[in-house]
Amino acid sequence: MGEIVISNSPEETDREGRRFAARLGSHDIVWLQGPLAAGKTAWARGVVVGLGGDGSQVSSPTYGLIHEYGTADGRLFHLDLYRLEKPTEVFQLALDDLYGRGPILIEWPERAAGYLGDPTYRIAIEPLGETSRKLTIAPR
Repeated sequence: MGEIVISNSPEETDREGRRFAARLGSHDIVWLQGPLAAGKTAWARGVVVGLGGDGSQVSSPTYGLIHEYGTADGRLFHLDLYRLEKPTEVFQLALDDLYGRGPILIEWPERAAGYLGDPTYRIAIEPLGETSRKLTIAPR
């Protein structure tokens, strides 16, 4: 099932990402799941800040597919697979080249179902209202 946290604002979602960052190592892969505008990028911003990076640089990587952020100990990779048309397109992203170089956060991992390895964590963000969210944090 996992740990459940209720966030009542984007700032709280960001704060939960900061708190979660302490769990991450360079080989961790995190799947971020939830509908559009659920708060996945706000949570990712918190993770970047929690790892010592500049949160003001964090945006949804929907059009670029991959964003790389510097952190206190190296880097973090933030992917958004929403625009993939076929699951096999994930191979063009060369994720094997990223593995071990820093944590990898993947939004919309279901777009590459069957072509991604198992994540270290799954984070499900479910809107409960205009600004409140239910975050379910499940380790592998």
